[in-house]
Amino acid sequence: MKKIYTFLLPALFLLPSPAWSQPQGSQSAAVFHWRCAASGVLLNNNPVATSPLAFDSIPYAKDYTVVVVYKPVADTEAVVWRLLFPDAASRALTTEHIVTDTSRIRYAEHTSGRPLISTLRQSAPDSLAPFVQLVVNPDSLLRVAELLYFDHRLGSAALRRLQSELAIRYGITLGPVNYLDGNNEPVWTYSRNKAFHHRIAGIAHDTLYGLHQLRSRSEEPGGILTLAADSLRQGEYLLCGDDGGPLAFVAEGVEEYLGRQWKLQGRNMQERLFSLAFDIRSIPPPADSLVLFVCDEPYLPSALSAAVARFDGLWLPSDTCLVRLARSPLLWQLAQPVATNANPNSQFSIPNSQFSIYPNPTTGRYNIEVGATPWVRVVVYNMHGAVQQQHQGSDRNSYHFSGSLPPGNAYFVVITTADASRTFKLVVK
Repeated sequence: MKKIYTFLLPALFLLPSPAWSQPQGSQSAAVFHWRCAASGVLLNNNPVATSPLAFDSIPYAKDYTVVVVYKPVADTEAVVWRLLFPDAASRALTTEHIVTDTSRIRYAEHTSGRPLISTLRQSAPDSLAPFVQLVVNPDSLLRVAELLYFDHRLGSAALRRLQSELAIRYGITLGPVNYLDGNNEPVWTYSRNKAFHHRIAGIAHDTLYGLHQLRSRSEEPGGILTLAADSLRQGEYLLCGDDGGPLAFVAEGVEEYLGRQWKLQGRNMQERLFSLAFDIRSIPPPADSLVLFVCDEPYLPSALSAAVARFDGLWLPSDTCLVRLARSPLLWQLAQPVATNANPNSQFSIPNSQFSIYPNPTTGRYNIEVGATPWVRVVVYNMHGAVQQQHQGSDRNSYHFSGSLPPGNAYFVVITTADASRTFKLVVK
């Protein structure tokens, strides 16, 4: 085996001034906790170090837990690291397997290059001398983001909380499990979101773990969505996963919906604005009429280029929400004239959080709340662009409409006030 380097020798550090530090919060403290602090290489906007890495003379503990966050660089990665004991016993981790017998180490074929959170919880024999050596393969070609060594076996709940925090921070999708916050409460429930448990990304603020992730994109292959917010308060979480559908458009009425859909699950996020950006280089052109539907409410892009379509000023009407991306030339045609009638300094796609329409779906009667505004105009279009209803009022915060809209159809309701515009999709049962 080639020469092993150790982080206990500062002169051999691979990055400027890396250091062991205690993990933040009230979780059971790790004996060693290393997180990359500065690097030109990122994993979900967080810096990662380049292998080889090795940690020598770790204080011995009969029961121990090792958690490491990394991403293999080579597609045919094999052994990543081993825990060596004085009696030559070892625990080895390959890119896909943990093995306990050095004679049975399997070289796993790793073709996706996806990032991993690997955990090893073991109880060592009492006869071992009081040290453990963690050896990393110098040829493993890893990008290592974080490593924690505990001198005890973490309980299942504590381990799941830690894994959830790491998964959100680094854009890694966990297996068929719930994501938990620092108080052991679920923020992404697998049983409710099983169909959307792919390429999970999340933004969150949880001081228990020092988690303050404002921009996130799944590091899994095929991830095209980036979730972002300008700010978050303590305890706010917003996670998003997709259903694994194809990146192709399918006609549904006058719109073409992307075969892949996403689901948002938030906590304490109903009044918070956020953004979604899509890497549109992976979807069929043209992209000049893209519309985003969040809980059936349409948004036009606030920025559109050949590579990215970004939608700002989004908000959640409920804790969970279905997200769909569509091509809708009709909605663009309806929206552009409305935007010019509003304040020229306002963006059509940025909603006034006081705007609301309810009930939706409706049997024909509906209410509109517009907040404080000197005047309001409401135009209802059917899915073919024909005007079905028009209303105008002034100096009122709410309006009630008893409808003659034919049932079994969907409509676009365009609300324009003195300084903002908003388009809703209204379903009449």
